[in-house]
Amino acid sequence: MQELVWSRYDSGEQSVINGLHTIRLATKMMADALQRDHRQLVVNALNEICKGVDLLDPSIHQPFRETIEPMLADGSVMAWKALGAGGGGCAALLCNPMSLNLVHSKLSEVGWQIIDWEYDNSGLAAI
Repeated sequence: MQELVWSRYDSGEQSVINGLHTIRLATKMMADALQRDHRQLVVNALNEICKGVDLLDPSIHQPFRETIEPMLADGSVMAWKALGAGGGGCAALLCNPMSLNLVHSKLSEVGWQIIDWEYDNSGLAAI
């Protein structure tokens, strides 16, 4: 998947270049949002990152759309993104706090494994 995107970049394909610019700007927005602990800006930034990824190659997000798009439409999911180099089979979802149980239930019904996460304030530590 990555080879295809980079070969299109090397060919000067405008959608790939636009996608990379969109992602670059959105990551700056994300850094600012996280530093300010501003949830709505995080949501906006992640949605922009997804737009950039879709410009690179819509197939990256395609395996997840059928499940996630109805939850975006009803507001239970506020933003999301496929994770892993080359579409690694995982997706991160930012849920409406009032809809967390509903999202868990819907995802479990279709066989998704839920991996909850929290901020890691200590980073990698050698033991």
